[in-house]
Amino acid sequence: MYFIFMRHVCIKYVLFYILVNKKLSETLKIKKTLRIHGGRDIQSDEYPFVVMLAQIDTIYNWADRLCTGAMITDQWGLTAAHCSLFRNKYYVWYGNFTISPVNSQLMTEILKFVIHPSFRLLTLNNGKKDLQVENDVGLFRIHKLDFKHYGVLLAADYASLLGLPVTYVGGGLTRNKMKVDDVFRPLQVGEATIVSCDEELRSKSKYILCLAPKCSNRLQRPWYGDSGGPLLCDGNIIGVCSYGIESKVMSKMAYAPVSPYIDWIYRVINDTK
Repeated sequence: MYFIFMRHVCIKYVLFYILVNKKLSETLKIKKTLRIHGGRDIQSDEYPFVVMLAQIDTIYNWADRLCTGAMITDQWGLTAAHCSLFRNKYYVWYGNFTISPVNSQLMTEILKFVIHPSFRLLTLNNGKKDLQVENDVGLFRIHKLDFKHYGVLLAADYASLLGLPVTYVGGGLTRNKMKVDDVFRPLQVGEATIVSCDEELRSKSKYILCLAPKCSNRLQRPWYGDSGGPLLCDGNIIGVCSYGIESKVMSKMAYAPVSPYIDWIYRVINDTK
């Protein structure tokens, strides 16, 4: 095992398990990505730029939370590239997550997905639950909407953030299984610390931010539907949720940093074609 000594960080790392997004398992036959489990509800007007990527049935008044995202302009949002692999029609659900978006009309169709050109998601070990995830960053475009404020990307080199406390936001499940009364509820916030990645974790992704939860809440982690959600340092976005680590002892999280992709992100959102 790999050991580190750092304030507010638990000492021992645990066995690594890769988990990918809910619908993704249907095509890749691998375990699902996880979401904020044991977090706190967001406060009123807290993180208004965080949205859900959802499949919405207007006839049956149902919303399936697929991924989380962050609006960085009035038309463009940031999420994980693997969130684009769902085959159904996507909507952005925003504003109020405690009532159906069909009733509130706080939803808009996603017009376009743009994933990083070097994104790849490979199953290793003859298709067993072991993956290599590279450049898991994507953008989505919607019709122009006004938000109270937008997410701000931090361009600082992600390698310089080691040891800093961070927060992460997601709207996925708060329970192990989907239940009707768990669909319409607030987004949640988790807290963690950026830690050094062990060799096995580094071998899965070239660019990655590794997180460990506080020792006071060692099992707090992303859960189903949190993929693509923003990782925040001093209120600025430094990463997106890529995959998670699950254990009965301690949980860790793996986020794709935004700093290696800043130029690509701005090229995409400023391209008028």
